[in-house]
Amino acid sequence: MSPINNVVLIPTLDQLFPEALDKLIKFLDILFLRKDYLQQSS
Repeated sequence: MSPINNVVLIPTLDQLFPEALDKLIKFLDILFLRKDYLQQSS
């Protein structure tokens, strides 16, 4: 039952919060890019 619930839950969250997921992904991308940039410049 548990794996089935997980499979159903993930697409539902994606439908409910697509903007939030996009913002989170962009935020993480910015963090990682900034970290790489700081490592390169120092």
